[in-house]
Amino acid sequence: MRFLRFCQLCRFCRFARGIIFGALMGVSFLFVGCASHDAYLADRSAPAQTSAQGSAQTSAQNASQNQLPRTLVQIRLKNGSVLEFRTEVAVSHADREKGLMNRKKMPSNAAMLFVFDKLEPQNFWMKNTLIPLDMFFADEQYRIIHIEKNAQPCRADPCLVYASVKPAQYVLEVNGGLADMFSIGVGDQLAITN
Repeated sequence: MRFLRFCQLCRFCRFARGIIFGALMGVSFLFVGCASHDAYLADRSAPAQTSAQGSAQTSAQNASQNQLPRTLVQIRLKNGSVLEFRTEVAVSHADREKGLMNRKKMPSNAAMLFVFDKLEPQNFWMKNTLIPLDMFFADEQYRIIHIEKNAQPCRADPCLVYASVKPAQYVLEVNGGLADMFSIGVGDQLAITN
């Protein structure tokens, strides 16, 4: 198939080039717009509730802001439902200290898992955190032992401290309000499915 050839000076050729270029750009914007809309809708509908036998997925992408390792974390509810979150994992002291600070937004199916070396009382605060969060404190068996719902950003010192009522080894942070929306409660189970 031959491509159309246009002369450089002919008024008709310049006009035709403009029409063809405009049509091609319009079609490309249409496809980009649809892809963006699909991604938005996919994010809005997550976290997806799946069956307990749902497939395990691991995110291959690193977080764009921290370059933290990523995994898929499930919250298995007592009623048999399973919520899945694409999760950044903070293992080092520096990563745990930074956490979700200075993030203006987070996808509804995203989370951060804080992993501690041992089971002990954990304390969190919301200094420099810009979005409300739900915090799930879990023991060494990944069982949720305490929930802080809708912790609000701290704008000035002193900031509230959110403490586990029992010793915890893991803390999962998600967007504020999801604990109530999905009826997540003490005794529900976290599962790392990588």
